[in-house]
Amino acid sequence: MNIENEIKKAVYFQKTGELEKASVIYEKILELNPGHSECTNLLNLISIQEYKNGKARDLIVRSSQDTYKTPSYCNNLGVSFYKKGGLDKAIFWYRKAIEIDKGFS
Repeated sequence: MNIENEIKKAVYFQKTGELEKASVIYEKILELNPGHSECTNLLNLISIQEYKNGKARDLIVRSSQDTYKTPSYCNNLGVSFYKKGGLDKAIFWYRKAIEIDKGFS
């Protein structure tokens, strides 16, 4: 399996609204490489889109230390908490994203 090609295919499905097809590909990649942070983040975005916020948070936290170094991952975690009503935790993650990259918006 060529992971990069599979991710491109999954991103296409995600952009065209075929979230289930994209999810299946991301899950298969994560079976082979559980620490693949890009794939974990993309699957997290699907969870947010489908309002599966508990799953989204679990995925992002599971994605390794990259979570704490990547502004977009921190932001996605903030979105997940915000949608679940966890405003304080959302603000923490939004601020973390900005702390990592002052120009992040």
